[in-house]
Amino acid sequence: MFIDPQKIPRTGSPMIDAAHARLAEIANEAYDLWQTGAQDRSVNDTLRLFIEMARRHFHTEEREIRNAGFEAWREHAKMHQMLLAELSSLCLEVRDTANSDRVKYSVFQTLDGILYQHEFLDDQDFWHLFVKEEISSSVLAELIPWEDRFSVGDDSIDRQHKTLIKMLNRLHVSLNEEGECPDVSDQLANIEAHTRWHFSYEESFMEKIGMTQGLDGHKALHRNLLLQIESLIHGFNAVTSPIPKDIVRTSLKSWLLDHLLNVDRGIMGQLEKIDRSQVVNPQDRPRSHSTAPRRRR
Repeated sequence: MFIDPQKIPRTGSPMIDAAHARLAEIANEAYDLWQTGAQDRSVNDTLRLFIEMARRHFHTEEREIRNAGFEAWREHAKMHQMLLAELSSLCLEVRDTANSDRVKYSVFQTLDGILYQHEFLDDQDFWHLFVKEEISSSVLAELIPWEDRFSVGDDSIDRQHKTLIKMLNRLHVSLNEEGECPDVSDQLANIEAHTRWHFSYEESFMEKIGMTQGLDGHKALHRNLLLQIESLIHGFNAVTSPIPKDIVRTSLKSWLLDHLLNVDRGIMGQLEKIDRSQVVNPQDRPRSHSTAPRRRR
C-alpha cells in the first residue's frame, strides 16, 4: 500500500470523503502494478483512470461546497485546475519509459505529497459547513481564533499553522458533543500526522533561510511537542482511566499556543534580518500518507 486511506482527514462530507478514498485506492493500484513489474500499459491505464477520477471529483467537490455556501469556492476551483495540471504532468513522467525507476519512485512520492497537502490544507477550509445541524452555535465557537500575532512572516508556514488551528477547532466541536465521539481518535491522529509533516517542512525551511545556529534546539523543541501529543493521544485512547475530554482540549490548546507564540518566534526574527527575495521555500514534499518501499528489480 502506497497511500494509507486511514491517514486521509475527513472533510465532513461523506461524498467528498468517499472520493478521496477512491483516489487513494486508484493511486495504490497504479503503484502496486508498477512495483510488481506489470506491463507499462496496465500502469498507464490506471494512471489515466486516476486523472479522470480526480477531474470528476474536483467538479463534484466544487458543486458540493458551492451548494453548502462556501464563499471561496471559485478560488478553490482555480486551485483544483492547477492541481489537476500538476498531477497530470506527474503521471506523464511515470508513463515515460525513458525515466528510471528512481525517477518514477520520486514522482510517486511527489504525487502523494501533493494529495496530502491538498487534503490537509485546502480541503479543511469548509469542514464546518458539513457539521451536524443540531450542534449549537455555542459549541461551534472557536477554541483558538487566528490572530495576527501568530504569524511568523511566511505565508506557507502561516497557512500550515492556520490548518492546525482549524483541526483543533474541529476537534473542539466533536469533544463538546454529548455521548460517544467515535471520530475523535481519528482527528487526534490527523493532528499528529499534520504536525509531523509541518515540523519537517519548518525545519527544512529554517535550513534554507540560514537559521542553522538555533536549528538543533528548534528540532529538540519539536520532538518535545510531538512527545506531548503522543502522550495525550495514548492517554485519551487508554482502555482504563482515559484522559477526560476537557483535559484533551485544554492541553492541545496550550500545546499549540506554545508552538505559535514561543517555539516559532525565532523564525520571525530571522526573516526580519534577511532578504526574502533570496529565500526559496522547500520544494521537497515530506511523505505523509505512505510507508511504501521503493521498487526492487
